[in-house]
Amino acid sequence: MEVKLDFYTPLWVASKAIRTCWDSHDKSDTCGHDDIDFFRNGSAKCTICGEEHKDGFMEAFSEAGEADKELIDRIGNKMKHTSVKNHINYTFAISGITTKTLLALTRHDVGTEFSVQSTRYTTKKSVKAGKAGYTYSKSERVNKYLDQINEMITDCVNNNEANDEISLLLPQAWQYNLFATFSLGALQHFLALRLKPDAHWDIRQLANLLLDAVPNEHKYLFKGVLKEDD
Repeated sequence: MEVKLDFYTPLWVASKAIRTCWDSHDKSDTCGHDDIDFFRNGSAKCTICGEEHKDGFMEAFSEAGEADKELIDRIGNKMKHTSVKNHINYTFAISGITTKTLLALTRHDVGTEFSVQSTRYTTKKSVKAGKAGYTYSKSERVNKYLDQINEMITDCVNNNEANDEISLLLPQAWQYNLFATFSLGALQHFLALRLKPDAHWDIRQLANLLLDAVPNEHKYLFKGVLKEDD
């Protein structure tokens, strides 16, 4: 299983939303980066604060001042005004997720959006291209039967059975690709539940990979969430 962070909302969006409630924008210590000059080499320079950001757009727009970062944690986490956390979103490209984990993941339907690889359109294509696969169990007996199921699936593909019919054979170990967006609050909730030692090992792996993919500047908001090896 692999997880890649494709896009995320900069922290100052949440702090700006919070300060709107109290009209306290004058206390912000974040440069708004309202005027950015972009260079051909991908760097960016703010014409307000004069700072150059060598990594370009996302670095320039992700930074927040310490006071604003503390504000988000205090209002959103400690004081439980969870609505302000919905302004922060993370979009992940997830590959190799099993049907079993996908089913559990989609139960977290508040503050999340999922776009999942379709078996109707991709099953035969994936098998023929050698991209289809499944996640092995920790049981040798289960793995033996998974191999048998895979042989049946391959046979159906070779005999040009319809994708919709072949999909009835796909085991819960079958792997998919997924595009998922979580709000900050939704991701915190998912990690709090799925990093627990009693969570299934496969979804616990997903939770660890998601937490690892969170931008370093944002990780302080997840300090109450422990990884399985902490």
